Amino acid sequence: MVLAGLPALPGCGSGSLSSLIVSLTSGDTGATVKAGDTPTYTLSIVNGGPQAASGVSARVDLPDGATYVATDSIDVDPYGVLRTLPQDPGVRSNNPSWGMWTLNAPVTQADGTVRRPHVDITFTIAVKSKPGTFAVVPHVFSDSADGELVGKPADLKVGPSGHLNISVAAVPNRVKREDDVTYLLTVTNDGSGPSSGVDVLITLPDILAFLRTERLGGNASRSNATDPAPNAVVIDYGGWTIPPAGNAGPGRLTLVFKAHVVPSAYMGRYPVTVQVTEANGTVTSVPDTAPINIDAPPPPTATPAPSRGAHRPSPSPTGG
Repeated sequence: MVLAGLPALPGCGSGSLSSLIVSLTSGDTGATVKAGDTPTYTLSIVNGGPQAASGVSARVDLPDGATYVATDSIDVDPYGVLRTLPQDPGVRSNNPSWGMWTLNAPVTQADGTVRRPHVDITFTIAVKSKPGTFAVVPHVFSDSADGELVGKPADLKVGPSGHLNISVAAVPNRVKREDDVTYLLTVTNDGSGPSSGVDVLITLPDILAFLRTERLGGNASRSNATDPAPNAVVIDYGGWTIPPAGNAGPGRLTLVFKAHVVPSAYMGRYPVTVQVTEANGTVTSVPDTAPINIDAPPPPTATPAPSRGAHRPSPSPTGG
């Protein structure tokens, strides 16, 4: 990054020989995010001069409900920046910090433009906040300046969103061949907004076949419904909207259905997999859950009939 025509600003304190400039920009250009999203930001530090800045470090203060995830990249001016003491944030920090660099003094190039050394740090955060607009505040520190410089905050705009949880139970969980199993599946929304276009996909083990839906419950609404076909192994219930949490608790969808153990089932442990997809593309899944155990020996194998022409023992001779 080459910055031309940038004025040399006064330092953080009187007598400073370097003037650091810090800014923070959103990679999502200020778009509204929702709980569960991982937006990116870029923290930029520029030495406005006239002298070098040493011991430069930076920190970002995140709002409650947001935590640091990872540093995606650190871009530096290869001709004017030296990292003297690497310091990187810990995962899930609320105040991630990076350091330390020396930013050389700006130089005037042959074309008359001024090259000002810079450090650009791009990082990702995780959002768990309730709806609202929050401030993400950048700070920069330097041995060559007094105190710290606080940059203009960037906005973190969080909109209403659903947050789904899944629970599954099988009754009974120990069965024999040709028994029926009842599955109770509950999807709850404890988020701040509705989850729409919800599709529930249950994959049964191949020793089970779907029989029928026993009950649909909860406070979810439905449109453009899809329901499973008889004897299906992959069960699909679609078209749901689950409301957000309220005073009475989370929004809820309850599915109760029966499956039948096929006659050829072998002994073993057989779980199901549940995947819930929302219209916005969010996928929540629970693999290897609600297992049943088949308590039965393998089906008997028929004894083969003797082949034609097989040797028969001769009768015992009689005396006479």
